[in-house]
Amino acid sequence: MQIDNDKIKKNTCLYFSLLGIYFLFMYYLSQGKINIFSYEIFVAILLIVLGQYFFRSKQMYWLVVGVFNIFVLSVLFLRDFQDIDIARNNIANSIGLVVCISNLMVILPNFFSHRWHRTFIAAILWGSSFFGASLFWLYYLSESTWLSYEALLAIMQTNFNETSSYIQIHACISHLLLLLALISVIVILPDMPVPTPVFSFEILSGRAVACLNGTASHNPPQDMGLKYNPSNGGPADAELTGQIEKYANEYLQNPAAIQTMPLEEARQKGLVKSADVLTPYVTALGRIIDFKAIAKSGIKAAIHPLGGTSLPYYEAIKKQYHLDNMEIVDKTQDPTFSFIPLDHDGKIRMDPSSKYPMSPLIKLVESGKYAFAGASDPDADRFGCATQAGGLISPNHALCVMADYLLKHRREGNSIGRTLGTTALLDRLAAAQGAKLDEVNVGFKYFVRGLARRKYVIAGEESAGMSVSGWTTEKDGILAVCLLLEIMAKQGDIAHLYDGLTKLYGTPSYTRIDVPTDDETKRKIKALKKTDFANLYTVAGERVTQVRDTDGIKIYLQASWFLVRPSGTENILKFYAETFLGEDHLQRIVEEGQKLFSK
Repeated sequence: MQIDNDKIKKNTCLYFSLLGIYFLFMYYLSQGKINIFSYEIFVAILLIVLGQYFFRSKQMYWLVVGVFNIFVLSVLFLRDFQDIDIARNNIANSIGLVVCISNLMVILPNFFSHRWHRTFIAAILWGSSFFGASLFWLYYLSESTWLSYEALLAIMQTNFNETSSYIQIHACISHLLLLLALISVIVILPDMPVPTPVFSFEILSGRAVACLNGTASHNPPQDMGLKYNPSNGGPADAELTGQIEKYANEYLQNPAAIQTMPLEEARQKGLVKSADVLTPYVTALGRIIDFKAIAKSGIKAAIHPLGGTSLPYYEAIKKQYHLDNMEIVDKTQDPTFSFIPLDHDGKIRMDPSSKYPMSPLIKLVESGKYAFAGASDPDADRFGCATQAGGLISPNHALCVMADYLLKHRREGNSIGRTLGTTALLDRLAAAQGAKLDEVNVGFKYFVRGLARRKYVIAGEESAGMSVSGWTTEKDGILAVCLLLEIMAKQGDIAHLYDGLTKLYGTPSYTRIDVPTDDETKRKIKALKKTDFANLYTVAGERVTQVRDTDGIKIYLQASWFLVRPSGTENILKFYAETFLGEDHLQRIVEEGQKLFSK
């Protein structure tokens, strides 16, 4: 037999070139520098080239391709999910995709012949049994929640960089190829009110592609609105919200165009179903929070759901993790929220970071009956806590303590994320511990991509919202309360821990002032650019080091900063200021800053 050395060299060069390109794609994918759609296209091309060029045996080709891709995708998914159930389901989707791509190579040659349907079915059965995936197809047949034409269109329009889109595109491709005829819209309508972070958890777990949530959040109950979370699990961005508003206004102009169906009929047709949205969340939370340490510590904790959706979740946490030392002190659920003490302006506002609604809990820790008191707002996306040593803990203080704890004990990610109006003590803490600091505009939607990519050790905002990588891409007040309780159980009073941080990094003085205004003034503030402050050199005796105009105007000083931005919902200007030079200096910044923007 004659050996063709040139062909061997050519094949070897091609093989290692493709392998090198593949791992380059994998690296850039892990760094978020390319999107998953580009990656999938490359893998499909790679499969075809390898199959046609190197393997004469189809069985050998499919074996190599299947094992290789299942291994790579399994590692990728296991990296992205701590929940083994979620990982298992998404590995199933990966296997489905690999089988479908492989089967296409059998289908295409005969697809337009009279035997196409027989070939298609045979390829599915043969490929499934070959990869041991028969059970996965049975799973697909029994769970058709992905088979939604609208959901598929929505997913195809999402950002393919997001981890959740990665999962959904795998699942949808698999289902579309195998069960194209079974298109339907299935709605999960739980039998109980659902917290905002649980909606996000359900999406990221692969059991939903989006959610619609009716909530007033921590605001007065008459301010009820609709909240939409797309396939990334986080708050909808401005572009998507704009599209929804556009369609909503069109339907308001033409209500007859809205198609309706009685709820019972939808249930009978299988288009609306219920689901357990409590157990999966509470079980998964046990992999984030050390409930054993909380139970073992014996620390007395009071929990107040503030009349909201978190009540059954705290009850389930208490029962499942045997937290006999945790007591839910108020189980009242009243849609008027009249049992909540009025806020500073005389309005009913279930704000867990305000001393007025939180006054019953503050009294409980002051009495000495409890060492810790925690609360979530009605939709459970914000947190509040009080301790014996510190009384009501500022969200800024709590975020610093949580960030320090997570950096030292459970580091997932390489950055701390904070909004423009959140304390700069986080900057100093991050620098001291070798972490990056990511400052974003006000709004949790700006953290979604970083959380999905496991960038953030913690992402938080001064208005008492936070989450961590490997969890939800929404704010989670239940997580925050449980994490603070874990820290109390292991390290001591939150107030003492914060004092320890200020001794290391400096003591900030912070304030936020809401200034009544009108639409014209708000428009003027929105129109300001950093170039308008080119001749501003000092404020309150400090040199101006930077001006940012991405969300209002933020002026950075040597050891201080202040921010002015218009509220998106009320006729007020929000004035934030912080300094590490003491309370008197803070007052100077407030006075000079307000004069600067009143011109």
